[in-house]
Amino acid sequence: MKDFPFEDEVKKEMENIEKAEVGNPKTPIARSPYLSDKVVNEINEGIGYKYHSALILDSAAAFFGRDNVGLCGVAHFFKVLAVIDRADAWQAVDFLNKRGGNVKFGKIAAPPSEDEWSKKGKSDVKLAFEKTLALAKVFYNNTHEAYKTAMKESDAHSAMFFKCALEEVGAKMRCLSDMVSHLKTVEKDKHAIKNFDRELECKTCCMAKAAAIEAVIPSKLQIGTMKRLLATETFAISWKFMRDDSEGEKGMC
Repeated sequence: MKDFPFEDEVKKEMENIEKAEVGNPKTPIARSPYLSDKVVNEINEGIGYKYHSALILDSAAAFFGRDNVGLCGVAHFFKVLAVIDRADAWQAVDFLNKRGGNVKFGKIAAPPSEDEWSKKGKSDVKLAFEKTLALAKVFYNNTHEAYKTAMKESDAHSAMFFKCALEEVGAKMRCLSDMVSHLKTVEKDKHAIKNFDRELECKTCCMAKAAAIEAVIPSKLQIGTMKRLLATETFAISWKFMRDDSEGEKGMC
């Protein structure tokens, strides 16, 4: 019987596995030689960028949700985007852990102050969406460079991961571009901004549902719907009891 042709390779991998120490980042068990340090650094930079972006979006959500701003739809939109960015960061963390890479969290810069979201004579909403679009474009460019690095390192697995990220952020950029174009058109029309806020809240509910985070960040629209449904069910139950009581009284008579 012919010997197993890859016996030497298997023995070499077994030796590396035996040498690996539990908890030692320098001796991962699952890491393959195709995952280079350059690719790991690119992924770690992307993780840090996503957390920083999420903090900026949280700042915008807090500003537009204030009582003297009152754009709840816009605030909810930025809340959902922030949660999605953090989910993307954790997706990258899980990817590195599966590949045997080491996750490194860097420092995150402070978010913008309220003064940056409020500009006299300009639309606060338009500026916020322009900044969100700029964040998405920078992430797209960085991810594209990371994809090129993975291709140079012959890391097909990481290249596929970056390619999926490029497709997602590309769709996000297109959506934000349409919103920015609309806001540029109606920049000085307060009624149009308010209508945009209401429409955005409905769209954000659908987006949150698609991202499976509607339970994490329910909007006022969803909460109101839930309250109405609860009130309707309560009324229906009480009405049923009223009918049962009246029928019972008729029977007694």
